[in-house]
Amino acid sequence: MRIDKPGIYAMSDQAYLADPVVEPSLNNSTAKVLVSLSPLHAFAMHPRLGAAPDIDHDTTEAQDVGHVAHQLFLHGESRIRILNVPDFRTNKAKEARDAAINEGRIPLKAERYEAVRRVVDALERFRERTGAFTAGKPEQALIWHEGAEWARCKVDWLPDEPSAHLWDLKTISGRATLQSWSRNAFDLGYDMQAAYYPRGAECVRGEPPEGMRFAVIETSAPYGIRVFEMSPQALDVAQAQISEAIAIWAECRATNAWPSYPDDVEWLDPPPWKVREWEWRTRTGASRRAAARASSDQAVVDRMIKTGNLGG
Repeated sequence: MRIDKPGIYAMSDQAYLADPVVEPSLNNSTAKVLVSLSPLHAFAMHPRLGAAPDIDHDTTEAQDVGHVAHQLFLHGESRIRILNVPDFRTNKAKEARDAAINEGRIPLKAERYEAVRRVVDALERFRERTGAFTAGKPEQALIWHEGAEWARCKVDWLPDEPSAHLWDLKTISGRATLQSWSRNAFDLGYDMQAAYYPRGAECVRGEPPEGMRFAVIETSAPYGIRVFEMSPQALDVAQAQISEAIAIWAECRATNAWPSYPDDVEWLDPPPWKVREWEWRTRTGASRRAAARASSDQAVVDRMIKTGNLGG
């Protein structure tokens, strides 16, 4: 049965990704595609429009450390099932894996558990030290109206206090530095996420949260953790993008037309490195040619002196 009332709902990732709302709803991933690619791309990826739900997760070597640590930290040990198998190639191992999945758990090889546990332990120390990810509920789906359209998001940690920051947990295989993490944050649409999720929380709860914070943890020693928040400038741009995405979504839904890229011809400007490279080659080439000419002229003079043919 599909959701037909705005509110806060607890549901599995599979149910959320399949879009549980009574009509196709707009989430942040679709909004990002609408403004960065085209409506046709958004149509193609949406589980209720042009695509099948993306819920067929690989469950063999499946769950990387970051994903499992995310689930274990937010939901506890009940979310996973530790299996004493070297791999999932045998029928017995496959049966145990499938049984865990059918129970709504993540199958995890015992040898990988220790790696996951180290990440979770670091997160637990962070929680105790800062008070983050306390007094709230994990992975809550927010369903609301944007005009006549439905919208949805799923918050990693929804605080009990409506005015408090929403929390999002990210794992990174590299280092959680400002430079390395921000490089991908905007490409992956985390700026729009930081605008979209609080917007949904305000619509559902009637009070705006202070914003959204990202806790980013490294999945290798020393398991460093950094907290990031989008700047006011980043949020201003993201809010404008969200508004544009909502307008495009509403128009496409009303007309049932999902255009692709525009047909206009666009200029391709050379990147700065290409210009610099050619300028360098031009300068060095001119220098080599000048040197060659000077060398050639000197050779002529030397021959004239040697032969005594100096003119006059």
